[in-house]
Amino acid sequence: MRQAIILVIIMAGIIEAGCDIQLELTGMESTGPYQLGYKHIIVNSEKIEYRGKILLYNVDYRMDYDNGLVMFADTLSRNDTVKVTFSILPISIKSGYSLIKPVAVSEVDTFENEMISKSSRWSDQLEIIGSKGFVVNIGNRGEPSMSQSLDLNISGILARNVSVNGSISDRNFTTSPGGGTRSLDELDRVFLSLETGGFRSDFGDIEINGIKRSLLDFHRKLTGLNFYGNIGNLNGSSAVAFSPGKQVELFFYGVDGKQGPYFLHDLGPAAIGDISVASVFLPGTEKVYLDGKRLKRGGENDYKIDYYEGYIEFTPRNVISSRSRITVEIQYAPEGYRRSFYYGTAFYEGKYNVGLQFINESDDKSRPRSFDMGDEQKMAISRAGATGDSAYISGVKYIGQGGGDYLLETDTLGNSYYVYVGDGEGEYEVTFSRVAQGHGDYQYGGTGRYIYVGTGNGSYLPVIYYPLPESRNYGSLMFNKPGDIHFGGELAVSRYDRNSLSARDELLTGIGLLGSGGWRVKNLRFAGKTWKADIFDFKFRGLDKNFSIPGIIDPPEFFRNYNIQQNRSLVGERLFEIQSTASTISGDFLNAGGGFLEGDDFKARRIFGKVNLITFDMLALSSNMEVSESESNDTGRLSAWNKYEACSKFITGIFQPGITYRHEINSGLYSDSDGFISDDYEGSLEFKSLACLNSLTRFLYRQQKYFQNGGLGNGGWRNHYDQYQIEQNLVYGKTKSGFSGEVNLVWFYQKRFFPQREYFSRNMGDMKIKYNSSNFGFTFYESVNGSTPVTRVREYIYVGDGKGDYRKDGDDYVPEPGGDYIEIIRQIGEYEPSTGGLLNYEITGGARARFDGKGISENSEAPWSVIVNNINYEVDLSYKTNLAGGINLKAKHLFGLSDFDEFILKNFDFRQRTTFRINKTGDYFRHTLNVSRGQGTDFQFENLDDQALSNIVDLKLLSGGRTSYFISTEVSSEKRWLYSGKVDFNKLRIGFAPEYHPSSGLRIAALLNFSKTDEKIRELQVLVYSAGLNAMFNFRKTGRLEAEGNYSYVDVDQQDIFLPYVIAGSKKSGDNFNGMFSARFRLNSYSRLEVRYVYKKLGDGYSNSNLRLEVKAEF
Repeated sequence: MRQAIILVIIMAGIIEAGCDIQLELTGMESTGPYQLGYKHIIVNSEKIEYRGKILLYNVDYRMDYDNGLVMFADTLSRNDTVKVTFSILPISIKSGYSLIKPVAVSEVDTFENEMISKSSRWSDQLEIIGSKGFVVNIGNRGEPSMSQSLDLNISGILARNVSVNGSISDRNFTTSPGGGTRSLDELDRVFLSLETGGFRSDFGDIEINGIKRSLLDFHRKLTGLNFYGNIGNLNGSSAVAFSPGKQVELFFYGVDGKQGPYFLHDLGPAAIGDISVASVFLPGTEKVYLDGKRLKRGGENDYKIDYYEGYIEFTPRNVISSRSRITVEIQYAPEGYRRSFYYGTAFYEGKYNVGLQFINESDDKSRPRSFDMGDEQKMAISRAGATGDSAYISGVKYIGQGGGDYLLETDTLGNSYYVYVGDGEGEYEVTFSRVAQGHGDYQYGGTGRYIYVGTGNGSYLPVIYYPLPESRNYGSLMFNKPGDIHFGGELAVSRYDRNSLSARDELLTGIGLLGSGGWRVKNLRFAGKTWKADIFDFKFRGLDKNFSIPGIIDPPEFFRNYNIQQNRSLVGERLFEIQSTASTISGDFLNAGGGFLEGDDFKARRIFGKVNLITFDMLALSSNMEVSESESNDTGRLSAWNKYEACSKFITGIFQPGITYRHEINSGLYSDSDGFISDDYEGSLEFKSLACLNSLTRFLYRQQKYFQNGGLGNGGWRNHYDQYQIEQNLVYGKTKSGFSGEVNLVWFYQKRFFPQREYFSRNMGDMKIKYNSSNFGFTFYESVNGSTPVTRVREYIYVGDGKGDYRKDGDDYVPEPGGDYIEIIRQIGEYEPSTGGLLNYEITGGARARFDGKGISENSEAPWSVIVNNINYEVDLSYKTNLAGGINLKAKHLFGLSDFDEFILKNFDFRQRTTFRINKTGDYFRHTLNVSRGQGTDFQFENLDDQALSNIVDLKLLSGGRTSYFISTEVSSEKRWLYSGKVDFNKLRIGFAPEYHPSSGLRIAALLNFSKTDEKIRELQVLVYSAGLNAMFNFRKTGRLEAEGNYSYVDVDQQDIFLPYVIAGSKKSGDNFNGMFSARFRLNSYSRLEVRYVYKKLGDGYSNSNLRLEVKAEF
């Protein structure tokens, strides 16, 4: 078995790259996301079919192409199946998910399929599929490179009573003289699970949860090994892992009418610890709460989140206001150091349960991720002690005249600063670090420039900050007695080294104590009902001032419940809580209790009670009371936050009305002026039809007051604002055919009295209407949301000859594999126009329709029926508009296309395609219309107005069984802003492509094109004559040869003018060549060789060539 496990780790698997994948997803009573088992899916290559209907992107489903996830608009019933077909790039392999049933897809290239179908069986019950590949790239731009890949899938029975399932993927790493050994946390994707008897081991990308209700409870997403074991009354677990995410709790209040974005990076250092702008939040690790209620992720649910850029945006289903208390629990990946994580537990379970646990989480101070550790860096970190903002070195390096980008200047106050003067025009190289706004002296000016704005007026400094390596250790001893009368306790110890490279920081060692107990009765008869009751349940906890915790141990509303500062450190805290709870199966619920919380500088108390009674099996009566009071030991200030609620609602029948009253009083945590009094009056009417219509109407009126300080009797409570809110939800249709739709509308109006009289209103909502049949489908959708656009900036960074994805063409950056630059898109905040910046709208929507006349009137011989039977029509419209601040969207604009003068970004794309099938052999005539426009931009330093219109007519004809002809004509116009200026041109293109198949394995195609482009601004005419030849020969089950050559001559009537690359289709004036040769051969049954050579030369002399050799062993 040991030898088998070693072979599993080192052997290679098959790659299913660059081919079509077809699989079936099995429903799980949810909308997703569902794992497809593949990453790096080619955009728009998917086809998703459900119950005989082709689903529409962004309407029926959404796709995460990079991570291989699909989210559906409607819930998939359990065990229902969805057929999914897509294409993948050769970057990663299939992962083993049990909900996927792969289905083979036939392909003309039998050589490729034969390779994929091979697998290696160690026994009748163990299957290993894998590959090991080597790739060599040699080009005229940049240095030669070599990389290797490892892919592995394994499943089955490894040995007697031992099952295994897993996958390993490692891609795109460069080999070195030291060999190809890789550390576990550097692999792309790893998962391996072994199970036998009472033991199981998970190896790779895993998630680990701590013990619930323990002082050391935690949640981590990491890479490593997790082991579980169980022998009799003994059980335990252990984990050894790398690169774990760090778990944090973030809290913030909303802004009236602003649904997002709310940036998690910008919540302040007290809340987020060491989260840097470069930190990436780990997908799927968040828990989002609104006023203590957990929300559901998804654009069709409660919120959307961008993990990379680090912001969250709420849908119109939850209206955000200044009273909204938002809590986000999430993990992020620290960028500073490679991290290690060790975890272990051991328990004895019997009449009494006894156990212990241990956690070690440390940065590897010798292996930083984001910088090189030298003597200068070590010294800076060492002398910083526990003060993180003291670990830095200067970002300025003197190069000499003509070697740098900046010059040193002095302002009128004698302050020295650096001025950007251009590439190679200065004397200094300067590296800047981002700091909090108002703590820096520079601002980013676009295209790699930083501008001096005065001391303390910016958000950048010419320094390089370094993170502190830290180490944390935790351990605890636990016991409990289960049963109706239960009790337990835990003694925990923590040790925190805030800088393991420094002797100046003090090691923090703390102790925590937790105890609990209660009396539970399962069947208690009272008031004619059977109750399940906890007669009493208590908990006490004590933490000394140096104790730290690895995760989150309190509920999201814990700080509000005790009326203390949110996310404050509970050092030296002492907590005692007791409560009693009872419930019935019909929905009755009783809960009452209280608590006491004391810290070094405060005391807090709370009592609470909740009653929910079902009367006459039709009416629910409920009330809720929360009274909390806190006192500061430093100032002696006593403050309270009390909340009372009463509600009644009918719970049966077609119409279910309800009314709710809430009263909330907050006396202010720090002063009377911080407090408020709020009264909410809410009414709702729910309509539930057994047929196909459901409706929910909700009305809310809120009156809030603030406390005004004043002498001579002028102080007291004053009106702050009156708020009115109406919400309407309407759902029609439950079937997959015919009409269906959903509408969510929100009207929000606020009348403010303080600090000044003003009126504020919002109209938000989303709508989707669908009709589907076998021949016709139509969908209209639109969403109106109060979201502030995210401001981004584009940067192009020089990374070396041949190492980038872009090349510089004049002032433009042109996409080019093997270029010298890479594109970096950074998020730098929210768009803030002079009108205020926060009161913006984002409107997105579109319409899609399809018609296929096939089969409508097959038996009719009328001329019109022949035409209808052979027509296929598709139309697709999508649009997005971000309105500028200060615009008040009227109700009449809520749905439908409207024109707005004050916008930040407005764009639309329209595509219409009409196909007429000439005969059943495959001949067709097709017209395609494309119209698009983009005004404004969400990129800083850019303001665009791009327009494009194209008409394309295609004709395909088959002559016999070996020859086909394809004719294409395009008439188009385009206006676009480039870095080098604006272009405005009209274009005519004519193409002719005859194709000939002399035999089943040989295909020869000619490519002839002519285009004429008239550019209006530069007053030039560009003629492009192109001719090419493509030949491909398949050696059945042996290999394939393919060659292609193209020649283009570009004739420009003004030879001395700069020709932007878009005008001549990425070509330059004069002779342009490009060619490709590819050969693939099977060396034996389990290996192949591929050679690919690409050459490109433009009329201005630019050339690019690349030779790629790939060897892959498969089994």
